[in-house]
Parts: sequence; C-alpha cells; structure tokens
Amino acid sequence: MSEFNEEDLLASLRSMLGPKGKGINILEEQISLNVQLEYFELLARLKKEGRIELIQEDIDLLSSEECTEEEFKEILVKLSLSDEVSSFRMLESLTSVERNADNEMARLALQQSKMLIQGSLLNESQIMISTGLGGKADKLRYFAAFFTADGSPFSESQQAVLEKEIDFFFERNNCIKETVEFGEDVSTLVCLIPLGASVKDIFKPIIEESNSLGEFIAKHFIVTNIKRMTIEEVKEFANKRKEDDSKEIPEETAE
Repeated sequence: MSEFNEEDLLASLRSMLGPKGKGINILEEQISLNVQLEYFELLARLKKEGRIELIQEDIDLLSSEECTEEEFKEILVKLSLSDEVSSFRMLESLTSVERNADNEMARLALQQSKMLIQGSLLNESQIMISTGLGGKADKLRYFAAFFTADGSPFSESQQAVLEKEIDFFFERNNCIKETVEFGEDVSTLVCLIPLGASVKDIFKPIIEESNSLGEFIAKHFIVTNIKRMTIEEVKEFANKRKEDDSKEIPEETAE
C-alpha cells in the first residue's frame, strides 16, 4: 500500500474542488497548532454537552468582568459557528482583546466565521485548511533550511547561487519567496507554495542545480509548515538526524 501523505491529501482536495480551488479557504493567520487543537477539542466538547448554541447570556457575559478565560474561549467557539454578520463583527472586535494566547483563538474563530458566511452567501461547501504557518490565497507557507555539505559557512558567491536558483525554480512553480537568511553553515527560507504542489519536487532541483557549480549544499534539507525554527533549533534537529543515521542497525538473524 502506498503512503498517503499531506501532499496527497492537499492534491486530492484541490482535485475535488476544481482547478481554481473553489471552496478552499487557507487560513492566512499564523496560529500555533496547540491553539488550533484546543479550539477543535473545545468545539467537540460543547457539541457533546449540547451547549453549542449561542445564547443571550453568552453575549452578556462577554462584557462582564466575571467572564473567565474558559468561558471566553467557549463563547469564541460559539460565535465562530454562526453565519450571522453580527457574530462576525463581534469576533472582529474581540481579536483586539489582549488575552495572551486567546487572541490567537479569537483570530481563528474569526476566520471560521468568515468562511461560514462566505459559504452561506455563495451557497456552496467550504473547506478550511490550517497549518501552523498559515498561508495566503491559494498557497501554504513553509519554512525550509539548507546546510553546507562540509559544515563550513556559506560564502558570498554560494549565497548568491542558492538565491538565484530559488528565484528561478520558484518562478517556474508559481511560488513566492518571503525571506532568505544565512547563518554560517545554515540557510533558512520562508516561502509560499501552491496548494497540492509537491514540495520535494520543488526543493530538490534547487539543490541539484546549485551543486552543479560545486557540491557545496548538503542533499538533506528541512521543510515544515508547522513553525518557524530558529537557527539553533535547525542545527539541533540536524545533529539529531545525524546521530540517528549513524546508529548501527543490528543484523537480522536467520531463523
């Protein structure tokens, strides 16, 4: 059985909803996966308890100093499930409320409400795709990291070559480069890639073409749409991979 990965899923969604991605809503906000998980767990609990409907007491509680953090989150979820414009406007105002991580949940609830209203007006099904790094229009945001092959710092000419190949292949694949940074033997990239595109097929040629002018980039690289990693996190992850790869695999014994 072939592995069904994230790229397969995204490509299938695009196929079902047409070439223009009609009905697909990519969450543009960068909202942590922990907050997203908390939102959907709270949604499931409220449905199970039969408390999913927004009532007047909820509205009154919002303006009360007695409103607890948990009650605030519950009301956000309830508001997000309403296709009423008044609920959307209320969520718009709540996104400016400084309540630590709850501000992220308010922005997530706002996007959910926007999607429901849009679906109601167009009379069509809507699907929201959310990742830790968000996205824009029909593209998802990714963080990538490249490494020098020998562990030495990127030279100025090597930096120029890598950026040139990134620009070339991104233009060919309708991707958008947001930032490129270099930190000694590591280069990090934040970019937008079309929904359903093969990330591997975009990044491998960049490395291959860069290395045609000298084998200076390692073949292994990091790509994630969960979070932006610091240089320290990138190096820690890379070192752990090297340790795992260097571990001896026990020989199988014939029975």
